[in-house]
Amino acid sequence: MDANDAPAIWERPPKEEWDPPSEFSVALSATSRLFVRTNNYRGKCIDFAICHQVGGPYRWRDIFRVDSSHDTVHRHDLTRGTDQRETIESINGPLTVDRQYTEQYDFMLATWEQREREQGDGRVDER
Repeated sequence: MDANDAPAIWERPPKEEWDPPSEFSVALSATSRLFVRTNNYRGKCIDFAICHQVGGPYRWRDIFRVDSSHDTVHRHDLTRGTDQRETIESINGPLTVDRQYTEQYDFMLATWEQREREQGDGRVDER
């Protein structure tokens, strides 16, 4: 068996069986927000993206994102103008995604100010 024949860690149900997606934003400051998209199936979050965005009110730019695509929950740090990806956990079932959604939402709320200070040219802004 080669790598192409290896079974997926977990296969999500077909998208047509998912609940309608949920999208919302949370204002963090006048120029910063979290934009959240979730997809649920039978009461559990099975796919999500949480984006820390700056700008507004009509144009927003991601500076950090946590999502559950590609069989892992992972973070994308865009604060220095490049996409630095960090894997948090491999997905082995819907409970992993549901738990990580809650944990990563809390993480994003707790750490947004530090990320915002580090955005832009990579230098820390000592506000």
